[in-house]
Amino acid sequence: MIRKRLTPWMLLLSLIFLSGCWDIDYLRDFRLVVIAGFDRNPDGKILETVAARYPPATFEAGSPSNITFEGIGSSIREARKNIIIKTNGRIRTSKNRTLLLGERLAKEGIYDVLNVLYRDPKSALSAHIAVTHGRAKDIIAINQIGSTLIGKYIDELIESKETRSIVEKHNIESIFAYLMDPFQDFAIPYLTSNGKDVKVAGMAMFHGQRMTGILTPDESMLYLMMKGKNKSGCELTIKIGQNERSLQRNFISIDIRKTKPKMDVKVHGNKIDVTLVDKLKVEVGEYPPGQLDQEENAKKLNSQLSAILTKRMNSLLGKMQKAHFDGFGVARHLKAFHYEDFKKIDFEKEFPNIHFQAKAIVEITDYGIIS
Repeated sequence: MIRKRLTPWMLLLSLIFLSGCWDIDYLRDFRLVVIAGFDRNPDGKILETVAARYPPATFEAGSPSNITFEGIGSSIREARKNIIIKTNGRIRTSKNRTLLLGERLAKEGIYDVLNVLYRDPKSALSAHIAVTHGRAKDIIAINQIGSTLIGKYIDELIESKETRSIVEKHNIESIFAYLMDPFQDFAIPYLTSNGKDVKVAGMAMFHGQRMTGILTPDESMLYLMMKGKNKSGCELTIKIGQNERSLQRNFISIDIRKTKPKMDVKVHGNKIDVTLVDKLKVEVGEYPPGQLDQEENAKKLNSQLSAILTKRMNSLLGKMQKAHFDGFGVARHLKAFHYEDFKKIDFEKEFPNIHFQAKAIVEITDYGIIS
């Protein structure tokens, strides 16, 4: 009986110790950032541009819309503060899908931007990251392409190019890890725009925290192929003939189905030799001359493709070396497997002098339904 009388009082007393929803956030108070960009102004200050998602005016009809806000400051946080004072709600970046970095800022260094974002517990570390030709602000200002808002459009654009092996899959978290590791460089998508549309024009190469060069879409696919990071759907179109009557018959389109790259590094004093061999299994997607079911023709085409891709791979290595882009992690390999030699070498100084050599070995495994 006493127990029954005490139970209600114990329940009421326990309410005193409940914390409640002290940190509750109502969606109606939010201004969710779906895409953000940072630029370096000529005076050295930071320009941040964000597109914030606004829900439709009523629940019955209408679509979400974007409103673009800008803030300028001597630091990242001051620029963000100057955005906050312009908005009629609380800015939240936890749903951001893409971070754009203007080319000038990328060339001067991206560590300061990523360091602030990485330390914020409410940052969207899984967001895509890309460099823009010119200012990031100009791409965000497009606001909408077709019926798709700019934040969603660029998110889907980059994701589709990751699937097609045109760019490497990265996000804010993975890139910050590279910035903390001085022994391998990275590359991220490079976007261009004509003021109406946006396209992925390859990848921006980084050495340390600074952008040092640009890879074209074909070079980007070749780079990922040599790293063994190509996915199903990687397609290359290669000129293999000199037919003057039909331009189309000079080209072959191949889908790279499997790669088996191998890197060998040898050290002789201060001299470093790097050999990259890639065995490729490919499928012919388009080849107007045909007759690939004949063994002699297939072997000849294998040799042609091997020679052409070998030349392209060596040209790519030269471009990467000129940009001081250690995309294959030669420094990390040396530290792991040639540590005593690595300690004696000034790798930054010796990288331009490394002797790189690449070789492609192509085997056509599928010719389509004609086989």
